[in-house]
Amino acid sequence: MQEVEDGDIEFLTKFHFWDELGWEGVRAIMDSLRTIAPAPYPHCKSIRLWKTFCEDEGVRAVCQYIEVAPNVQILELLDNKVTPLGCEFVSRIIHPKSNSQLKILKMDHNPFGSEGMIRLAEGMSMNKTLEQVSLTYCGIDSNGARAIFEVLINT
Repeated sequence: MQEVEDGDIEFLTKFHFWDELGWEGVRAIMDSLRTIAPAPYPHCKSIRLWKTFCEDEGVRAVCQYIEVAPNVQILELLDNKVTPLGCEFVSRIIHPKSNSQLKILKMDHNPFGSEGMIRLAEGMSMNKTLEQVSLTYCGIDSNGARAIFEVLINT
């Protein structure tokens, strides 16, 4: 039997999915990362869910993992049918009260509209770690643009 030293082990740092997993699949993955020994899985730096259709419940599971594993720096939730409720979950992890170290947040092609943008703005308003945010094709109108404006003038 070959002995393995800590320096010989490569850890997974990226969890990127492009297949339709549904919220159940995303939740199973995130729950596993949250409860694996040593809990939570500490090596994840990037989570990309593109067209997985995880919806709000999948976003909730992702955010629950990020709350206990603040090393995640990239979160992309593209075209996942996220509504304002999912934006509320994300807002909690980007709020300064959270330990999150997110630098990049992309939520393009989700139908959360201005209501979702207003909820996201609550967390973004005092965030010091976000460097890049993308929210294209999300149905944001002038009300949501006002929330973005408020965030930008305060940061």
